[in-house]
Amino acid sequence: MNRKSRAKDLFLYVLISGAIIALLVVVIELGVDRRTFMNGTGFAFFTLPLFGFFVESSRRWWKKPLFWSLAGLLFVLHSMCFWWIAYRAGLFKPAWYPILILEYAVLIACRNLVLAKADNSS
Repeated sequence: MNRKSRAKDLFLYVLISGAIIALLVVVIELGVDRRTFMNGTGFAFFTLPLFGFFVESSRRWWKKPLFWSLAGLLFVLHSMCFWWIAYRAGLFKPAWYPILILEYAVLIACRNLVLAKADNSS
């Protein structure tokens, strides 16, 4: 890894850390209730690794707009389901994390189904 790449990575880490700190300050200043904060935090810690691994494992299709459309649609569906479940359960539960494995498999299956058809039709 060269110096320029390391400097860029360090800058991104500092930027992300700053955004997290700013978000915490806003949450404290606005007086967001515990339930909303915990559900939002759970959503972030649930969604970031799930879609991070999904996008990383899909490098082959990064240049295809269909992949990004599918990823966006899956993200919207994931978000709606997560918030519906969190609303019904009342509070995010860390016991939900094993669901990541199942949901990741569903994301990969959807990607392979949709993009394999697109690859075959090209």
